[in-house]
Amino acid sequence: MEKVSELLNEMERKSRINLNMTDSEVKDLKNLALWQHQESTKLLQRLERYAQQNDVPQNWRN
Repeated sequence: MEKVSELLNEMERKSRINLNMTDSEVKDLKNLALWQHQESTKLLQRLERYAQQNDVPQNWRN
């Protein structure tokens, strides 16, 4: 999660320079990116549990 935060901070810095985004817009975009990261992590965990419960071979999971 720390790497994601660092990446978002760098994106924020660049977007302020290139797009003239307001603080509110940057905050909303950052929150969206964090939410997407959290949701994708949850989905990956659900898929992994499903694969384990249904004896999906390890080489099929990657």
